[in-house]
Amino acid sequence: MFSDLVYARVREEGTGYLPGGVIRPKSRQWLTIPLERFPIGARASDDRRLRLRKARSGKLFLVLPAAAKSGRLSQPARSKALVGRLPPILKGDTLKWLLAKEVRQEGAGYLARAAAVAGPLLEDFARDYWAAAMLAETAAPVA
Repeated sequence: MFSDLVYARVREEGTGYLPGGVIRPKSRQWLTIPLERFPIGARASDDRRLRLRKARSGKLFLVLPAAAKSGRLSQPARSKALVGRLPPILKGDTLKWLLAKEVRQEGAGYLARAAAVAGPLLEDFARDYWAAAMLAETAAPVA
């Protein structure tokens, strides 16, 4: 199978072939994993209203606070005193992005399934096209 998508092999086979079997960020400290559908190319840094919150499980999320929805959101605190003491996720906060240092991904096998479905159809198409081309060639008047 061939695809020019940079992530196609990971989606097809999973992360098992990667060093250590994981996906890690290349230029940042954290991977941002969308928790809802965003436009292609959207980045977590595009929305200045997002705030970093910590769940009871210890996972980190970028959330849209309830105050942002009503327009009462203040500027984020820049104090070093808050580092390490992140506020919890509150009722009304909307989870937008999950932050992770690394992830493992199972292969979806979508290219192999598509080839299995399309293969016989493509063979029929090629055979019919070739037969039509041969008929057209033999039926063409010779000058």
